[in-house]
Amino acid sequence: MAPDRTLYYMNPFEAHSLYKATLNVTNTALVGAPTLVAALPTAGFGIIDGMTVGPDGKLYMTGYGKSEIYRYDPVGGVFETVVTLVGGGEFRSDLAFDPVTGNLVGLGIEPGSFDRTLFEIPAAKLVGTGNTYAWAYFGGALGAWATKVLDSGTELGGNPDGLAFDPTNGDLYMSGDGTGVYAYDRISGVRGALIPGTGDGALNGLGFDLAFQTRETPISVPLPETLWLVLAGLGALAMRARPGRQ
Repeated sequence: MAPDRTLYYMNPFEAHSLYKATLNVTNTALVGAPTLVAALPTAGFGIIDGMTVGPDGKLYMTGYGKSEIYRYDPVGGVFETVVTLVGGGEFRSDLAFDPVTGNLVGLGIEPGSFDRTLFEIPAAKLVGTGNTYAWAYFGGALGAWATKVLDSGTELGGNPDGLAFDPTNGDLYMSGDGTGVYAYDRISGVRGALIPGTGDGALNGLGFDLAFQTRETPISVPLPETLWLVLAGLGALAMRARPGRQ
């Protein structure tokens, strides 16, 4: 979902048809009818999945059985391969931009294994097209996610498939097919509480792709210089208004 409340979704069994729609302010109904944006390429791209809206307003996605990150510009209509991951296993699932670092994080199969964990691609590698990048764990090779296994009965079940960051504070949330949605500590990788109403932790419940919708200002976004000047001016006026000051 883009900041302007445009909701993008795709039917992979309809030639990767990409649609857009607009939700009302309570997320209970559409405003107008969905419209077809484009039919994305199918040959050689697997089943395109994991779609997320980037800070640049473009759509980033991946595909089953591939080690590539794709980008689609809904304004210019250009579909392109941005990054090819080297050394990692195939199958990429949900993607999300980390509001703390600006990097792209995704669920994938780690190198030489069938285990699912989180990988990370620096924001700088998303500039231009045709880039390559060696598999890297979320948080680095010495971090907790380098040894994390998500596709187990104690974590997210056999198919971890949902990833989202709270854009206001960087909190991490994940889900698996049928397990529900859980909060995770982004540093330690420790699974936290089950989000109420999303499952019972025993493969009964919801859990597919995730995304946050917010009207809040994301973290780590400095105030514009002009606003700082305005605030400073208001402070000076307040000082002058105090009794005893000229």
